[in-house]
Amino acid sequence: MRGGQRAQWQMNNFRAAADECGLVDVRYEGYAFTWDNGQAGEDNRQSRIDRAMGNNEWLEKFPYARLRHLEREWSDHSPLKLVLDMRDSVGQQTKRFRFEQIWVGAEGCEDAVLRGFERGSIDLVEALNESAKELQAWKSVSIGKIVKSIASKRSQIARLNEGGRSMEEVRKRPKLVKEVADLYRQEEQFWRQRSHALWLKDGDKNTSFFHKQAGQRKAKNYISKLVDDGAWLGVGMKLEEEVLEALNQMHPLKAPGPDGMNGLFYQTYWHIVGPLNSRHKEGHMAVKLDMAKAYDRVEWDFLEQLLRVMGFHGEWVDRVMTCVTTVSSAVLINGNVKDVFQPARGLRQGDPLSPYLFILCAEVLSNLMRRAIVAGSLHGLRVSSSAPVISHLLFADDSIFFIKASEEEATEVSNILGRYELASGQKVNLDKTTVSFSRGVSDERKSRIAARLGVNIVEEQERYLGLPTVLGRSKKPITDIVRNN
Repeated sequence: MRGGQRAQWQMNNFRAAADECGLVDVRYEGYAFTWDNGQAGEDNRQSRIDRAMGNNEWLEKFPYARLRHLEREWSDHSPLKLVLDMRDSVGQQTKRFRFEQIWVGAEGCEDAVLRGFERGSIDLVEALNESAKELQAWKSVSIGKIVKSIASKRSQIARLNEGGRSMEEVRKRPKLVKEVADLYRQEEQFWRQRSHALWLKDGDKNTSFFHKQAGQRKAKNYISKLVDDGAWLGVGMKLEEEVLEALNQMHPLKAPGPDGMNGLFYQTYWHIVGPLNSRHKEGHMAVKLDMAKAYDRVEWDFLEQLLRVMGFHGEWVDRVMTCVTTVSSAVLINGNVKDVFQPARGLRQGDPLSPYLFILCAEVLSNLMRRAIVAGSLHGLRVSSSAPVISHLLFADDSIFFIKASEEEATEVSNILGRYELASGQKVNLDKTTVSFSRGVSDERKSRIAARLGVNIVEEQERYLGLPTVLGRSKKPITDIVRNN
């Protein structure tokens, strides 16, 4: 399949000009031919008469450039797209979600946000993520039929572009092209109606934004309230109202967060986000456990059953338990060995096997915490919106929990520890166990939670695994430890 022959003198002049300029073809991808005469059967002619060329200097500057032959529709020529660096389009990740201005007020958009917040429970970050998923699904459904139909018909056109068509297929192709154009018009009309409505409603929003910013500069030296021991003092609006006022002064479309939600989303749906955000202000607490004689209190029956449930081979379990249960101890009185006795529980200190067995026992406590997180009765914390939830850290007998600062979660932790103690033989030393709180938790609530846990309050946990648990702007405390050791 190829096009008609050109005059030889034209081809010679073209080649001479290309040689004079040092031009060579840019490599292409896609269907080989870029022109079609639109005929059927043996009368069909196709040729690659559209191309991109560059000299050596240009090709050295763009070594990964490719010319894409796109699918032709109305024209007898294929559109061409020159991609300067193909590496940018290889292995691209899914397009990141971003809340679009044109969605505001569209039928079903607010319902999608509400569904996301209902699924996200009381965790604001989780609720925002769920809302993003619901909005993606809503977008797909709202214009999904049009998009799918366009993709299907363009795929049919692509097959017909390859030549060898029957007369029936030749007649079918213009109909498909017209149907695709009609679908594009429907999609465009849908969004044009939305954008027109937005312009009538929000056209002056940017002007208002800059006026508000100017007003902010006048008031920057005004002090409306002070902070005393984490509590706001003075007169003026409530903190929630100040947040809303600041939110309305944000540019609606600039600087979306990592979750794709921009100022417009919060300004539009604050009646949904605001109440949840207020409930989300419980703060967090860190509970640092101290286990009383942790190794000495491990019940042997518990250990054996745990190893079998975890799937270790029966013979291996028997051998391990033989090592654990055949120990004996003696009492020295005035330097003389007196009574020799066999313990009924515990792991021997100094035995290289003991730390590994204790870690397996602690896995039961970890699993109880994970189940509570999944059930929604406990909520850990995130260091950023895209980070995983952290509810506890365990290292041998050193344990620290991170949960919401609420009496309900304190009760749940107490219940978990009680179940773990009953099964394993472990015992929490409440006198040495401490709890610390994030900023914003009132002293009254701290006292109630500490009483519910039966532990002491500290301003901050001093160290965990030998490292400080709180760092300010200066990293000197931790770097000094590394340097000195």
